[in-house]
Amino acid sequence: MSLTKKDVTHIAHLSRLSLTDGEIGVFTEQISSVLSYVKTLDEVETDHVAPTAQVTGLTNVVRSDAVHACTENMRNNLLAQAKVADTHGVMVPKVFD
Repeated sequence: MSLTKKDVTHIAHLSRLSLTDGEIGVFTEQISSVLSYVKTLDEVETDHVAPTAQVTGLTNVVRSDAVHACTENMRNNLLAQAKVADTHGVMVPKVFD
């Protein structure tokens, strides 16, 4: 696949990149070369290959999100350890304005 300088200029504009004429020439050749190499993947026979999203066999290890009962004594002990707390819970600094 061969890109034109106009194509690379358009891609640079979309990417908010300022390229010199020399850089546009270099990137036109380089990107065209990469796209031509990737095009060779069309020659690979994949009709009998099952689609896959991941190949390691790993799965996410997560625990269920469950609410556990808390006695008033436990709650008071936890609130006593916080830097800033009121009667309802621990107060933390704002993350977003």
